[in-house]
Amino acid sequence: MSKKASECKIKLIKPEWEIQPGESWPAWGSFKEYRDLGSERTMAKAAQLINKKLPTIVSFSVRYRWTDRIRAWERYLDEKRIIATVKAVEEMNQKAAKRASAAGDALMTVIIEYIKKYKEGKIDFERLAKKPGIFLEKLFRAAEKLATVTDIERKARGEPTEITKQTSSIEVKLPEEME
Repeated sequence: MSKKASECKIKLIKPEWEIQPGESWPAWGSFKEYRDLGSERTMAKAAQLINKKLPTIVSFSVRYRWTDRIRAWERYLDEKRIIATVKAVEEMNQKAAKRASAAGDALMTVIIEYIKKYKEGKIDFERLAKKPGIFLEKLFRAAEKLATVTDIERKARGEPTEITKQTSSIEVKLPEEME
């Protein structure tokens, strides 16, 4: 036996910082002003801002649990800030990884080109013999930078930059050896 859609009632649960069942519009409006004062929040400031007497604001606060609702509001805002921060860090890491990868590719292109020219015999060793330091210095500098950008890319992707081997040993004594 099924109920008609019009017979079904769904109870929606509103967040604590929203208007609550039975809360009047003046009480709700007072809470919103109080809530939105942020770190400068006091009942006296809220009363002054909305032109109500302080005892009225205190009464609303007690009756509609403003302290609990403000805690829930602050938790909600904190969650939003954390989510935004995590997203920003992830985006930053993705950008850093892409830049490092592109820089690594560019450096590898230079190194591969030198290797290719060397294999094809197109490097003028007589000219290099006159200034060997410059050629090798450029090649070593490219290799060092490649290691640096590879490290940056690995860190940005959350990968370790060093691989270490861990070993341990356990001494086990049999019962007959313990005597």
